[in-house]
Amino acid sequence: MGENVSQGLEEAKYCINQLVPEEEQSDYHKEIFNAINNAIEIMETKKSIKYCQAIVWVNKIREFRETLKEINIEKADKKRDGQYTIALKELELVLNNEMSLEDVFMNPDNTLRNIMLLAHLDKTK
Repeated sequence: MGENVSQGLEEAKYCINQLVPEEEQSDYHKEIFNAINNAIEIMETKKSIKYCQAIVWVNKIREFRETLKEINIEKADKKRDGQYTIALKELELVLNNEMSLEDVFMNPDNTLRNIMLLAHLDKTK
């Protein structure tokens, strides 16, 4: 979506330049161009932030998968009232691209998210 918005903003600049030749443009036009350029820059920054956030989320999933190797799943599932069973199904959905990472990490009620937070407590010692 961000690319479409940026492209639309670039097209708006082009249209203004077609309607008002550069030598006839006033300070008002320059302000419009500055605002458009700022909006494009913000869109690019947001895209970078989302990419960085996705990397963090992928790493959290990796860490969780490693932590699972140190957990007695049956025992932990019983202790957590079957929540591990649900979380593992959700993990499978994420790995198969049937559930987004955003759905996992931005929803405070997501089972996978909550079990990931609790998993370190369930490690077998």
